[in-house]
Amino acid sequence: LATLEAGEPALELRIQSAEGELIGAAEATSGAEAGAAFLCPAGTTCQVSLALGPGWSGSPIPFDLDVNPATLTRTAEAWTLQPVRALIDWDRDTLVTVGPLGVVVREAATLNVRGVLITPAVLGARAAARCGGYLCVARPGGRGLAVVDLRDPAHPSLVGTVDTDGQALDVAVRRGQIYLAQGQAGVAVGEIGSGGAVTLKTRFSTPGRAVAVAVDERRLVVAGPGGALWVYELGAGGTVLRSTIAASFNVDRVRLGSGRLWVQSSQGNRVALYDLTDAAAPRELGELTGSDTA
Repeated sequence: LATLEAGEPALELRIQSAEGELIGAAEATSGAEAGAAFLCPAGTTCQVSLALGPGWSGSPIPFDLDVNPATLTRTAEAWTLQPVRALIDWDRDTLVTVGPLGVVVREAATLNVRGVLITPAVLGARAAARCGGYLCVARPGGRGLAVVDLRDPAHPSLVGTVDTDGQALDVAVRRGQIYLAQGQAGVAVGEIGSGGAVTLKTRFSTPGRAVAVAVDERRLVVAGPGGALWVYELGAGGTVLRSTIAASFNVDRVRLGSGRLWVQSSQGNRVALYDLTDAAAPRELGELTGSDTA
């Protein structure tokens, strides 16, 4: 587990296996922190690198690297420590939380842990969404999309993983159609079939790095660096860019529902709300700050 805290510029943390495969990553923007989780198997070597974010042209910046051994236990207490990147109301009796340590299945009434999935395929998870009867989990790495079977809540199991063009930073699903934010690689679009098999069929470029994605029946919203939000319209003619929104903060998550767009800051202390009834003319409805965002 790694925590990355940034001051002025953005910092990027990357963890690679001895063979060069990306097995974990995190990016912290100015004044924020980010978490990463990775598994370096016993007897192997992993490389941890720290770099300044894209576009930095200033002088070198000193940094401190603290490495401490830790023991991870498979107890309910251990899972309460991980930050929650996704919370999914799976059914009347079950909640699913996803974070850097993996997937945790809980009883809805008591929040007691029913089952846990910890495997390299879901370590460092950044986002998750229900895809058909399965759970799709996005994480940085060469096979950045994992499909999880939750039919037995006490024993969640990995169905498989999918090769991605870039870092899988967020995932959204609409009627079996999967949209995957892949950083510099833009957005990948795929489908989930029988048995949880996912096929990524196409990809489109975005005006900047795609860090978050949300979808509803008519619209797709992609968040980029510096508070940029790109609003696309979905239709028979494909995915068409209709407008651009400039949020007043760096965006971490976006959500769509009933023509409303919810945007959360990377620090988690600001939320903006937009009306997307007309995708070509978004209208800001308001903003929550500080403790209001809870």
